[in-house]
Amino acid sequence: MDKRKTLWLRVRWFVLAAAAAGFVFFVLDKSWDITQSRWDLSRKTGLYRFVEKQVPRSAARSFSRDFPAGALAWLEGRGIDGSALSKGDLVAFGAWGDFMAAGTDDRLVLGTLRSAFPAELRTLDSVSHDFNAREPWSSLFASGDGILVFLDLESAVPADSVHALVHVLSYRNVPRVILDRVDVSRAVAYSDEAQREYEFLVEAAARFYGDLKSAGVEGSSGADLARYATYVAATYQGPVEPSEDDLPYAEAALFSLGLAKERGLSGASTALASFVNGKYSGLDGPGSPLGEGLPALLSRYVGTAEVPRIGHAVMSAPGSIGAPRGGGGN
Repeated sequence: MDKRKTLWLRVRWFVLAAAAAGFVFFVLDKSWDITQSRWDLSRKTGLYRFVEKQVPRSAARSFSRDFPAGALAWLEGRGIDGSALSKGDLVAFGAWGDFMAAGTDDRLVLGTLRSAFPAELRTLDSVSHDFNAREPWSSLFASGDGILVFLDLESAVPADSVHALVHVLSYRNVPRVILDRVDVSRAVAYSDEAQREYEFLVEAAARFYGDLKSAGVEGSSGADLARYATYVAATYQGPVEPSEDDLPYAEAALFSLGLAKERGLSGASTALASFVNGKYSGLDGPGSPLGEGLPALLSRYVGTAEVPRIGHAVMSAPGSIGAPRGGGGN
């Protein structure tokens, strides 16, 4: 056989063997991410759903059913527009016990978010290192740009999915004129007062709809209002006073209850749905979704004219406070 032909055959087989070895290494590397990860990942129309592997199957199925589809169907029946979800870009973690497994030390989580949502990595690490990242009286955390949602499936109920989705939609629908004032990255127009009002209204809306769901309220009659009021009182006004960190969340719930008592459940829902849907031009006064000054309403419903400050250290992480990048409303 010609020496050149022999050499070419040897080179060809070497190249083929090297390519095969590279392919096997690639497959093993990718499968290692999956098999060694603490999470199972599914992707569907812009939704990245991570479920911790220790979550029981029944809880995982409930999570898949409730968030976001089940929560959205319930909210749409109360005037909430969920069309902002059609843009996708939603990452939901269904954890078990806490959120500490959702860190960038997990290769599957890191690889997925680094390519699709690199700006979320610092928020992710902040949440995973904070044992108390969950909101008080809930089993959830939602980032301030409407992308990351964490639910503790060991204790979460359908109301937590409703609450979390209100956060997501409020952030995604914020009008651009408000975005400039509440997003700290827009330093020229940013207002700490406006951001504080905005976060309080987000929490008031999330508490309102989440508490209605928890209380089993489906209508707007006087009996429904009484049932809702009883639930709020039992949850937030127990014998033990809320801590200083938890108090603003209780005040958000009491604010929404005061609004409902004054305007009825239907009137309160209409006002708060306007906020969640981004149908407002101001946060205080006639342009606000509530139609009047926030301090005056707070004085009537909560007993203080000062707007409570919602949030704690983890919520100040980049990408976790304020409005979504680019805005959502008109």
